[in-house]
Amino acid sequence: MQAVIDLSLSMCQAISNLTFGGPAVRGICNGFWGPREMKTEELKNLVDKHIAAIEGGTMTPERMVALYGNIDRQEALDEIDRERLAAAIEQTLRSQAPRQATKLFGPKDEEARQMLQLLWDQVEQEFDLTGNHHRNGVKIGGAMINGTLHLDVYLSYRNGAKETASINVRQLDAASDRFIEVRKSLVGGEVIYERSYSIAQYRPAFDDFREQLSSVL
Repeated sequence: MQAVIDLSLSMCQAISNLTFGGPAVRGICNGFWGPREMKTEELKNLVDKHIAAIEGGTMTPERMVALYGNIDRQEALDEIDRERLAAAIEQTLRSQAPRQATKLFGPKDEEARQMLQLLWDQVEQEFDLTGNHHRNGVKIGGAMINGTLHLDVYLSYRNGAKETASINVRQLDAASDRFIEVRKSLVGGEVIYERSYSIAQYRPAFDDFREQLSSVL
C-alpha cells in the first residue's frame, strides 16, 4: 500500500522538517513540484526514527515543538503513528520543558480534572454532600504540590466522625502510566481501604468510590 504526498511548497517544507531535511526530500522539493509517492513503510520508519531520537534524548525541546506543529500537516500519516509521535513528544516535553508542554497540550492535570469533575457532578446528584468537611470538587493533592508525584488530583468527602472517602488520579512521573486510587481512611491518615485501578478501569473505580462514599455519609 502506498500513500501519495502532494509536494506543494508548504507540504515540502513540512516533510523536510519531519525528515530532518533529508537529502531525498530536499532534492524533490528543489527539483520539481509534482506528486511523489511515499510508501507507508517509509513513513512508519520516519516516525520510529523520530520517537527513538525523542526518547533517546537527542532531540531538543525546540525541535520537538516544531515537529509537533508539522504532524497534522502530514495527511499520509495514519492515525496510530500520529498518536505515537504526539505521545512521545508530550511525555518528553512534560519532563524536559514543562512550560512548552503546557502551551502545546494544556495543563498536565487537565484531563484528570475533567474526569473527576464529571464524577463529582454525578455523585452530587446521587448523594447529599452538604455535610462534607472537605472542600467540594476537584483538588490538587499535596504530592503534586511538593513534587513527589507528577500528577495527583482528587475528590474527597469527610464526615463528622472524620472518616474520609477519596478518589485520586495519580502519575508517578511523566514517563509512567496514570492510575486511579480509591481510599477510605481515618483522621491521621490511617487507611481502612485502598484499591488501585488503571485509567481504562475508570468505571469500576468510580463505582468503588460511590460505595466508599456511601459508607461515610
